Amino acid sequence: MAIVEHGTPSLEGIARPPGTRECKAVAIVHPERLKISGRGFAQLFWLAMTLAIPGTAAAKSLHPDYLLLRGEVQHYGDWLVGCDNSAACTMIGFPGEGGGMPDEEEARPIGIEISASGPAGSEVVVHLLPFDATTKGANSDQPARAFLLDPGVWREQAAPVHGFSRVRLSAEEATVVLQRLESGQPILGRAVTGGKSLARFPLKDFSRGFRAMLARRAQLLGQLDRDALVPRPLRRIAAMPVMVSGFVPIVTDNTCLNSSLLNLKRFRFQGDTDLWSYECADGNAPGKTFFAMSKGPGLHALPLDLPEPRLGKVAAGRDGLATAHVHFDWDFGVMRHYQFQSGREDCGTMRAWGYTSQGWYLIERREMPLCKGLEPGDWIRTHSMPLGGAGPDD
Repeated sequence: MAIVEHGTPSLEGIARPPGTRECKAVAIVHPERLKISGRGFAQLFWLAMTLAIPGTAAAKSLHPDYLLLRGEVQHYGDWLVGCDNSAACTMIGFPGEGGGMPDEEEARPIGIEISASGPAGSEVVVHLLPFDATTKGANSDQPARAFLLDPGVWREQAAPVHGFSRVRLSAEEATVVLQRLESGQPILGRAVTGGKSLARFPLKDFSRGFRAMLARRAQLLGQLDRDALVPRPLRRIAAMPVMVSGFVPIVTDNTCLNSSLLNLKRFRFQGDTDLWSYECADGNAPGKTFFAMSKGPGLHALPLDLPEPRLGKVAAGRDGLATAHVHFDWDFGVMRHYQFQSGREDCGTMRAWGYTSQGWYLIERREMPLCKGLEPGDWIRTHSMPLGGAGPDD
């Protein structure tokens, strides 16, 4: 067993901003299992070392272009890069048109997702990511066809075979993929027989995006306390639907313009705390659902403001949320809201809030600025706050 510093798929050796502590780690590589050229290791070793030395051109290039802003997704050629507040970073690539292969036009596009989370030195995880209806799952016109991943670079073992579905690559495959991307060589997806190109992958500006992700992750890890990666002791509180009768403590002056209410719902948390949701009649605020909170009988419900670290708040009580795209899972104490781009449901922003004894918390935000067919669960996460479970399946 050999120990290789700064080699993929680990994250050590990346430049750290002034005033932050160094996080040292190594990657463990099994040479008896990994029969590939050492060129990629040398390239990534050089990359990590030059980024780690203050004053070098590579280190200077990290500011300001390569450093990711908190809570934003940035675009580098074929790649989108983003990190959340816990230093979990994700890089998703979508292949551009063409790629230099003679039969490339017939190849299906496959995305690549590269992610890293947890303490410094954690493994970089690489997934193949089909992203449109012509490629992924049962909707593909070639669901049973398989391809060899980069058959030319494997030496003493057979090239891995994959189909058109999301799959996590082994450590050996991830290393090969990262090496080729860093060297600027296209990744190949060849038919098992005949060698025809069946899949094409992202490539453009990988090095720039990868450096950005590693630099931002190192910066975040330097800012975080060690305990910050441990889930907080707060727990989500489940609610129960309650029949609406008698006094309704909602004042609609600033929402429904004193019109009557539609689809009035009431959900009770522990301690006589209620969440109310309603829509407006008479054509006022069409397509919006409004939310309010009340505590105890006879007290007026206050418009609900949901926390959002980036925006300050989401005014779910005064501005409302799109009825078609908001859902309260009362048995889990979670409210989800999707801000899709116009006419699409594969791009935008997803937010999820959890209710606790300390009030509402934003527990997850995911973003996808490009409309590529990905479902919200595959979007890049830009905020995370783990909470304990509340529902029967948590």
